[in-house]
Amino acid sequence: MNPAEKYRMIVAIVLCQLVCFSSGLAQSPEVRVEGTADAWRLTRGGEPYFIRGVGGDGSMKLLAELGGNSVRTWGHDRLQQQLDEAQRSGLTVTAGIWLGQVRQGFDWSDADSLRRQRQ
Repeated sequence: MNPAEKYRMIVAIVLCQLVCFSSGLAQSPEVRVEGTADAWRLTRGGEPYFIRGVGGDGSMKLLAELGGNSVRTWGHDRLQQQLDEAQRSGLTVTAGIWLGQVRQGFDWSDADSLRRQRQ
């Protein structure tokens, strides 16, 4: 598998990681990454699933009305509320985890920074 294929597979897996923190989401169709070394696809409820989504905190209701089907969060501070709203709007969620950014001063070689990041 070449680097581009590995990258696409990782992106597909990350996008597939729908968070199921509320019991209602357990009733949602299963999302899977399926494929071989030559081709990968995302499925939801056994059907091909193409993400038409956005990232951020905009109106999920409006996203759904405009034909979107997925949203990506940037952090976990409001995650339960976002999951509940997404479920009401029929959207899938890729939950983001905020990581320190070098351009914002994060130092990946500093043990204390890494410890705080893990916490």
